Amino acid sequence: MKRARKGSGHIRKRGRIYYIVYSVNGKHHEVSTHSTKLADAQKLLRERLMAAGTAPPRREQEILLNELLEDLEQDYRLHHRRSVDTMLDAGLKRLRPYWGTSSVTEVTTERMREYRKSREAERAAVATINNELALLRRAFHLARRATPPKITLAPYFPMVKPHNARKGFLEPGDYERLLAELPRHLKPLLVVAYHVGCRRGELLGRRKTLSGLKWDQVDLIHDQIVLWPGTTKNDEGRILPIYGQMKPWLVMLRQERDHVFPGCPWVFQHDGAPIKEFRGAWESACERAGVAWLRFHDLRRSAVRHMMRAGFDRKHAMAISGHKTEATFERYNIVSERDLREDIQKLEAYMRELLRPASEPQTEPAAKKEPIQ
Repeated sequence: MKRARKGSGHIRKRGRIYYIVYSVNGKHHEVSTHSTKLADAQKLLRERLMAAGTAPPRREQEILLNELLEDLEQDYRLHHRRSVDTMLDAGLKRLRPYWGTSSVTEVTTERMREYRKSREAERAAVATINNELALLRRAFHLARRATPPKITLAPYFPMVKPHNARKGFLEPGDYERLLAELPRHLKPLLVVAYHVGCRRGELLGRRKTLSGLKWDQVDLIHDQIVLWPGTTKNDEGRILPIYGQMKPWLVMLRQERDHVFPGCPWVFQHDGAPIKEFRGAWESACERAGVAWLRFHDLRRSAVRHMMRAGFDRKHAMAISGHKTEATFERYNIVSERDLREDIQKLEAYMRELLRPASEPQTEPAAKKEPIQ
């Protein structure tokens, strides 16, 4: 009788249930998978043999991309990444049907270009496709770092520079009109976001959690708001100034909270409950204020422009807005036509003052006529 290869094990089926059979250090094991799927039995057998250190090395052709995507999801959830409930879930819904049953050797640059074309045909935005391919790239990166490595070589991932960055700004007059149209519980949210450019999630928390801004983060004595590490997009803390219209609105909110809802920890609340979804009220108010195009994220872009026009040091502005790279910051620091007109007026006044003594034509006095004798 031919002996089984060391560490190979085998799979047996009893009725509809699959069992795995293997030996470790001379001890025989037979374990039920409690599953009717052969793939589940193969996976369990592989895991048991790898844990025992007797599994033969797998060829890359045997590794399906679904396995890499599962590792990616576990990595995101293990590290409590804030994008689990947004970019990851949305991206995996697109990646798994297209790539899941492919082996890692079938994921080539040419196939990724075909994937991009198919998503473009579905009218997906360039940034959305880039995010999906970035998830795929991260999955391959994790596979290379695994012990033992699941792949030895990752393909080139074709990324396209997005050209669809939004350019919306909320001008002061539009801000005043919108402030008048918003419901009372949303007015402070507009004021704070317009002044310091916080992300929506930093003020209200993520969609699936209630980690919005709380009163123990607001210091009305020293006029600052502290965003704790782990509550921002990049998980780093920030300190935001309280200035201008922010102070009276926050003072009013605090007094109202202390008098009516003393047990409510959230800064932005409605009837004692944290504000979570406000799209309907926001869009209606924007329509009435004549800024139907406005999105909440446009307030962030407006705040960045205000800081730069006020003469802020770039690093200080990035520290307030929370931008990590110059490239991302510049996407928000867009020069508008109004900015150019104001700058040209300043430049014109400067050049006129600088060049007038040397370049302006001098009018020579008329020659004095001698009286006729």
